[in-house]
Amino acid sequence: MRRALALALILAACTQRAPIAKSTVVGDPFAGENGDETPILRRELESEILDSYQRDDRVAETDWVGVLSSDLGIVRFGVGPDDEQVTTRGAPPPRRLPLGLAVSAGVAPCDRVLRSKKLELHMAEDGGTAWVSDEVAACAVVCGKIALVPLRLSAVYVRGADRWVVAVEHLSYAQPAAALIARGEQRATPLDAVTAARSWGPALTALAATAIEASAPEVRAKVFATTPDALVWWPDPAHELRGAAVASGPSLTDAFDAEKVVVERARIGLGPSLSGAPGTIAWWAGTIAITARGTAGAVPIRLRATLVFERRADRWQVVHAHVSAPIDDAALAHEIGGDGARVDHGLVVDCPK
Repeated sequence: MRRALALALILAACTQRAPIAKSTVVGDPFAGENGDETPILRRELESEILDSYQRDDRVAETDWVGVLSSDLGIVRFGVGPDDEQVTTRGAPPPRRLPLGLAVSAGVAPCDRVLRSKKLELHMAEDGGTAWVSDEVAACAVVCGKIALVPLRLSAVYVRGADRWVVAVEHLSYAQPAAALIARGEQRATPLDAVTAARSWGPALTALAATAIEASAPEVRAKVFATTPDALVWWPDPAHELRGAAVASGPSLTDAFDAEKVVVERARIGLGPSLSGAPGTIAWWAGTIAITARGTAGAVPIRLRATLVFERRADRWQVVHAHVSAPIDDAALAHEIGGDGARVDHGLVVDCPK
């Protein structure tokens, strides 16, 4: 009887099912909550930008056609007087650097040609468009010594297919307004006017004119965002304005003691939206004509400019402005090396003995 009872207990124990372990779903550690892919898109954009500092940033025509208007194309402003590129068909050329530098060639003993110092990314809520700013150091060799050339970089990126594509990029070397007035800098070339911003074109054109031409703080406070992410770069290295200083700090008119400031032709675009709703980030790329006050009278100056707009609470505001003047390699070599400097990759003058 006892054996029968023991056998029954053993059989009962064997037939009981072990508890089923709960399954574990492995997700992307960089993804946000509730399936939000914005953190992933942000990480991919950051990688795209930093990688472009170490390699030629090749973009195929298939990457951008269909995402950007072919009439508008891709706009790139570089440091030099001839570094203005508008691509409306085919693959855009790679970023042009000053002093004959090329990221693919490298410069011994520099370990990297371009170094990011302060990359900031600002993305639309749905992740379809983003604008970025960075303070970039270009590594050059001057008379056998390493020199880091400070550059400013702004760009707008749009999401195309499975990658980020640059829509407009502005790379510059900041220069004192007094130096630009002294040489009467006018080598920036006006662009053909193109608007691919749907019905927002006239409003963005008017907003750009007010933002650039206005000098009164109360007027600038209406057209510029004054939140912590707002950033304005006027040509002078001393004129970097952030947050509330965008409205209260010096205007472009103040920076040049200008008699007149006028926006010229521009290419205006509206970023796509992944959700299908109207885009909330737009851009303006063009030139500005300034009549500055010099010691001998009025001095005409022409500058390059990019503006980034964001629609907040059904109102467009300028969140970023980047205004610059071109500088040729000879003048830049003088800036970083002094009299008689030699840059060892492209431009040669006599080094000091």
